[in-house]
Amino acid sequence: MTTTKIVKQEVVGPYKQIQTAVQDYTIIDGVETPISGLRRLRVIAPGDDTSDMPTEVQQLAASLHTSELISQYQANDPNAEPTLEQVKADKIKAIALQRYQIEIGGVTYTENETDYIIRSDRDDVSRLKETTDEIIARNIASIDWKCKNDLWLEINTSNVAAIKTAMLTHIQSCFAAEKAAQEEINAMTTVEAVNSYKLSIG
Repeated sequence: MTTTKIVKQEVVGPYKQIQTAVQDYTIIDGVETPISGLRRLRVIAPGDDTSDMPTEVQQLAASLHTSELISQYQANDPNAEPTLEQVKADKIKAIALQRYQIEIGGVTYTENETDYIIRSDRDDVSRLKETTDEIIARNIASIDWKCKNDLWLEINTSNVAAIKTAMLTHIQSCFAAEKAAQEEINAMTTVEAVNSYKLSIG
């Protein structure tokens, strides 16, 4: 079964605009597994109609967007072009969302010409670390690990180090790419350059 749910709500700017992102999930072995990237649902400004939005979004807007804030917002020009710094801040937040999606999207580990996609969300990374640490510490012969692409990977003393390295390398490359992206974006001098910037990992 596929469900769509809000996975991120962020309040930004002096007028407390609400940015929401949604993601499609499917249930695999009782665990919610993302099957799509994060999608921006909408940016809600003070005074915007939220009747078509999910309940949690309506409640957040009602609590933040007071009549006083709405008046302040409408007294200014809501259609004014964003500044370079505002565009940079928005792009950096978008890059962080992209990095997170790639980070939890899975790690491909190849063994005997077979590609195993190991889940890499935070809970699975923690469980994998505990498992590999136990294999190393106790010299356990092997443990069967179910992968994201429904293949079974035998983790043993021969491949445990390579699997740990693959996972750590993946996570580090994601954060290294985000850090580099922030530095490049902050150094840009035009809105056009910021808007056209694309995150590259790997």
